[in-house]
This record gives sequence, structure tokens and C-alpha cells, in this order.
Amino acid sequence: MAGALLCTAAPGYASYPDKPVRLVVAFAPGSSTDIVARLSAEQMSASLGQTVVVENKPGAGGNIATQQVMNSPADGHALLIHSVAVSVNPSLFANAGYDTLRDLAPVASTSMPPAVPFAKSGRLRPIAVMSAKRSPALPDVPTVAELGYPGFEASTWFAIFAPAKVPAEVLEGLNAEVDKALVAKPVSDRFEALSLEAVRLDRAATRAYVASEVAKWGKLVKDIGVKIE
Repeated sequence: MAGALLCTAAPGYASYPDKPVRLVVAFAPGSSTDIVARLSAEQMSASLGQTVVVENKPGAGGNIATQQVMNSPADGHALLIHSVAVSVNPSLFANAGYDTLRDLAPVASTSMPPAVPFAKSGRLRPIAVMSAKRSPALPDVPTVAELGYPGFEASTWFAIFAPAKVPAEVLEGLNAEVDKALVAKPVSDRFEALSLEAVRLDRAATRAYVASEVAKWGKLVKDIGVKIE
């Protein structure tokens, strides 16, 4: 599935933000995560009335950026954009330095199948997509489940997080800002070109989705018995 999950909620955060907001990207400039971050930041800057500054902090599979944001003041002025790896790393690394659900508050979460442009150009012949449903970008390609492996799902997604103790009203407000950014025409047009789809969920549903991914990948890592020291 090509999808960007996000939460929707009414803003209720009086004076936020009162200074520039840092959106820390867990990977290098030019990565898929970075592209999504910069598209979102541009729209959010205009809406918030404060600059959303994109900072790339690659390294250790995204753990460096994650630790930096989770240890930032819990006022919503430091945010993290990460990939599905944020749900895998705490199980995969012997010491990732964080617990996804304890140390981070999900704000919104963006999925992109990197092979879609190659499939559309004819350079690759897709056999199946790994999402639970067929991708709107490749509607004629079956899911793995349809090929006889029921229950199989492994989607690529990106998510924006805040430190866990950011006040709920700030998270709700950020939620709404991300919502507005992702449906703005410049962003939605670019998302369409990149085979991204926005699927809008409330914050509770977004957290539940991230929790399910943490559980799924944690079990897989444990069953395989792999660890990165």
C-alpha cells in the first residue's frame, strides 16, 4: 500500500508555536523520509506562522535523531520524522536508546513503495504488493495475501513524532496542522506523483497502528533471533 496515515483533530493550543519548529529527519538528505519532511514543513511553516526547519540527523538506523528529539524539551518545538524502522529498532538493536511507545508521541504517519516508478516505466514487473490492500498506484497488482499467504502485511510508512510528554493540546494542534499540510494541493499533487496516499486517522488510531507495528516487528525479530550490537 502506498499510504500516509495521519491523525485529525481540532487545534486547541493557544500560543504554540512561539519560535521556529525543528523537524528532525532520521535519515540523509534526498531520502524518501527527507522528501516527505520537506514537503510537509513548507506547508506547515505557512500555516503555523513560524518556520519549520528541517534538520537531517542520520546514523544508527535513525536512533541518533530519535534520541535527540525524545530528550528535547517537551513543548512541541522539536519533532521527529522517521520510517517504519522506528517500530523495529528497539527490538533489533541491543541498545537503541529508546522505547517507541514510551518515549515518543505519534503525531501523524507517510508510506511510499520505492519500486512504483520502475513498475510504471516497465523496468520492473511487479508480482505482488506487501500491503493488506491493493495499492491505488498499482491497482492491477495483487497483494501477497491474494496469492495465498493470508494475513501477510509489510507496508513502508513514515511518521512524525514528538517527545512523549508534549501536552495533549499541542499534539492535537500539530495533528491538525499536518492534516492541512498533507491535503494542500502542492503537497497532494507531489504525493500523487510519488505514489503516496493520505489515509486520515485520529490520534488514537494512529498510536494503535504504530503499537501494532511495534508488536509485529518485535515478534519477528525475536523469532528470527537477530540483534545488532
